[in-house]
Parts: sequence; structure tokens; C-alpha cells
Amino acid sequence: MRRGRQSEIPAYQKIEGALLASMEAGELQPGDALPSERDLAKRYGVSLMTARHAVLALQNAGRVHRRPRAGTYVAPPRIQFNRLSGLTEQLSEHGVRMRSKVLTFEFCENEPHVNAQLVLPTDARVVKIQRLRIGGEEPFAIETCYVSAEAFPELRREHAEKKSLFATVAEQYGHPLNYADEEIDATTASARQAVLLGIRRDAPLLRIRQLIHASDGLPIIYGLGFYRPELHTVYVRRVR
Repeated sequence: MRRGRQSEIPAYQKIEGALLASMEAGELQPGDALPSERDLAKRYGVSLMTARHAVLALQNAGRVHRRPRAGTYVAPPRIQFNRLSGLTEQLSEHGVRMRSKVLTFEFCENEPHVNAQLVLPTDARVVKIQRLRIGGEEPFAIETCYVSAEAFPELRREHAEKKSLFATVAEQYGHPLNYADEEIDATTASARQAVLLGIRRDAPLLRIRQLIHASDGLPIIYGLGFYRPELHTVYVRRVR
């Protein structure tokens, strides 16, 4: 007698499928905790190893992630670096609220490398804004942005906390953004970065340096960001 197709599906895949269905239905939202592996094993009448296999499959697919000593949580949508848009804009498209915790907001007068990138006089003041970017309840990235203090004289800390910097530059100051030159490499988390991002020290990070140009072609924002790689994807087109 032929066995039904459903019975041929491995038990761990049935659990994986049920959890994915709950995510798609909105019953499990980004940032929600998954049931423990022990609870899953009991609910579906399987071994602890089978339940663990199901959770690992979801983790490998980027749908969940583990927090050390805290459990497993539904992952937010992955950010795709294939167009010039901020984290706020991309996550809002998926119904996830992005918020920022401002770590540093200060006026700097001795940033020769930054001034060179922004084509400013060596003694020009710049505004340094460092933020922890949080989607839902999940820390995504640490971003540091620099802009000319003269070009943005009314920029304040509350702007960085409550609004997209891209939107502020475009809407409040009339500088729509056009394109970015980016340098991407890999690094590991420092002790401070690990605490802020909720990851282990020396965990891998994407490091992205950005020089963002306005519609008139002039560089207007210089940025340095550190991103959790399991939450971000970089698309590159290479031609010959």
C-alpha cells in the first residue's frame, strides 16, 4: 500500500512548515519568541532532536535567529542593499517600525578624512550622528553619519531620533539623494558593538562605508555602518 504524500514529509519539515505558516499569517511577528524546542517536541510528539532540526532549518533560512541565553526569535525582514533607501523606508514596507537610539550627536572640527570625502575645507565643522538602528525590538545596525554643519545648521538630535536622515535631508533641506558609492567588507564585533547589537564579541559584521550624493552630484552624507549579516543582503551586478 502506498503511503500518503503527507506521511512522506520528514517530521522536522512539518514543524518547520507549521511555524512558517504562523509567520505568514501574522500569528508570529518579527521579534516574537518561538516556543522552546522542548515545547515543540511535546506539541508535535517528536524527539527533542527533531524539534531542534526544525528550528535549525528556519535559522539557516534566515527566518529566525538565536539570542544567547535568551531563546529563538522570529527574524525581521532582511534589508536589501540594492537600492538607495534607508532602513526606516525598507522596514516600513514590511510593516516593521524602525526606531533609532542616538548614541552620539556632536559638532566636530577635526575630521580631515570626513571633510575630504565631503569636499569641505579642512577646518569646516561637521555634524557626527551615531545611531543604533532597531527594527521592531531587534537591533539591526550601528550607523555613523557625517554632514556639513554649515549646510545643515538646524539639524538637531531629535531629528536623528524621530525621523529618517534621508527624509530630513531631502524634505527639510531640499537635497534629494541620487546615488551612493559604497565600500563593503567584513569585520568582527568589538565588545561595545556586541553589547549594542545583542551578539557575541567577535561575531561577523558587514562594514559599509557610504558616500551619498545629492541630485546635483555633490557628496552630502558620509557614513560608516556596521550591520548584522544575517539581517542584510547585498546585491551586486558585475559586468564584463
